[in-house]
Amino acid sequence: MLDIMFFVKTALLTAVIVALLQIKVGGNTLEVEAHQFIQTSSLIQPLHEVAESGVVLIRKGIKWSSEQINSRWHRNKLPMKKDSGFWQRSESYERDVAKKKEAQAEQDQPGSTENKQ
Repeated sequence: MLDIMFFVKTALLTAVIVALLQIKVGGNTLEVEAHQFIQTSSLIQPLHEVAESGVVLIRKGIKWSSEQINSRWHRNKLPMKKDSGFWQRSESYERDVAKKKEAQAEQDQPGSTENKQ
């Protein structure tokens, strides 16, 4: 029950804030004024630089991690592809597939009696 009340309170608070931001002061709404203030604030440039640095850090971390994984993967020579011998079909499956291909090839031949119908 407490979870539902938290959700209801949060939804109502959000609706009230959104409604208040639509009030016009002068020629603009409070939402536009707040947006312009945030864009022209002196705090924005340092925050922007911190965010850019965080993005660069994440990219370098992902690149380093993938290089480490790839180097260890190749060093241990683990199979990576289906045709590398890691995945093997059973002999009975291979025989069944070959028989089906032969039967299909016989049906597809132009001189076949089944195609003359």
